[in-house]
Amino acid sequence: MLKRKGFIGVVSALVIAMVLIITFVVDNGKCQVEANVGVVDMEAIFTQVVAPPLIEARDQLQAEYEEKSETLSEDEQKELLDSYQQQLYELELQQWTAIENALDKVGQRHDFEIIVESGAVLYGGVDVTAEVLEELK
Repeated sequence: MLKRKGFIGVVSALVIAMVLIITFVVDNGKCQVEANVGVVDMEAIFTQVVAPPLIEARDQLQAEYEEKSETLSEDEQKELLDSYQQQLYELELQQWTAIENALDKVGQRHDFEIIVESGAVLYGGVDVTAEVLEELK
């Protein structure tokens, strides 16, 4: 048992040493790759583009449901509710498709390698939130 623990300790030490060596090499710029990175504030996109039409549609469908559901059986109410949920899902999908298209256009315009959510970036990158919002108008 002691031999096995010793072997595991040696293997663990080797793995840690390899990770440290790789980190040192990358930190010294020997493996660095320059990337043109865009960042976008998806919370702003959601609150300004996705949420308003979804909230409006949800409120309208909820009012319709409350009006119609009183005269429907339980099964019919469930069908109506499912139908409304499907409509909201399709509207949300349309919104996200439009956002993806806008991100693609802005990304190609700037020749970005990648566009990431701004919350995932500590520093760096080009903020393209305003351009994406403009593209969505």
